[in-house]
Parts: sequence; structure tokens; C-alpha cells
Amino acid sequence: MLRCWPPSRLYHELTIWPPRPPRVVDFATRPCVGSAKPVWQKWGTLLVRWLQRRSPWQAVACMLMPIALANLLKLICVYWTVQGRWFVGAALYVTLKTLEFGCVALIEQACRPTLRTVKLYRVVYLLIARIRRWTNRQLRPWRRWWSAVRADFFSKPN
Repeated sequence: MLRCWPPSRLYHELTIWPPRPPRVVDFATRPCVGSAKPVWQKWGTLLVRWLQRRSPWQAVACMLMPIALANLLKLICVYWTVQGRWFVGAALYVTLKTLEFGCVALIEQACRPTLRTVKLYRVVYLLIARIRRWTNRQLRPWRRWWSAVRADFFSKPN
């Protein structure tokens, strides 16, 4: 048997993944032809192209809009939590944070070259990067200690 490294995709699918019915394989591997793209892919492509054409301050405004909208809706979460509907408030809060993070990440990724021309964005971005580096330096001894504790705890007795 001929062996090659890295294993091909077909070899990987045949050995690792269980076989799928033919129609599922056909649907998953069929190439998109012309306008056969799903609607959400078309809309996503159009949205990213639209975001990439924004001026620097328009990109900042586009990035701040989901944050502002989510913060307004978080007041509803607080109201429901105070009224005693804590489960609904917590579920809505988690959903809003997830959507906010996803929207801001998409907008930041699409507008990154434009956003980096704004001095305020660069200052905040570098400040956050500096804080993350400082935090990682502070946590390094604790990580070493924790890995040693795990190694001792999970080591097999002789």
C-alpha cells in the first residue's frame, strides 16, 4: 500500500469520519455555480464589500452601532432581572453579548485597514494589546505552577 504524508482528504474522511449518505455528500461537496450561492452568503459578501468601502469615521460609527444597540437592550435584561425573571434576563444578556461580539468582530475584520488610519482606534488597540501582554506576563508564573500541579496530580504511580 502506498503511504503518503500528509494523508489526503479522502483518506482522512474514509478513516476518521463515518460514511455519509450520498445525497449529503453531494450537497456538501457540490460547487456553487453562478448564482447558486445561498442567500446568506450573497448578503454577507455584499455587507463585507459595503463595509470595506466606508471612510475611516464611518467605519468607526459602524463598529460602535452594535455596541450601542446592545447596551440599550441590556437595560431590558436588567429590568427583567429586577422583576424576578432572572432566567429570561440572563438568556437575553448572553444572546446579546454573543451577537454583539460577532457583529463587532465581523465589522472590525472587514474595516481593519480603514480603522487603523484613525488615531483614536490605534491608541485604543495598542492600549488593549499592551494590557494583554502585561496580563500574560503576570500570569506566566501561575501557569507554570498550575502545569506542575497537573503533572503531579495526573502522573501515574510507579
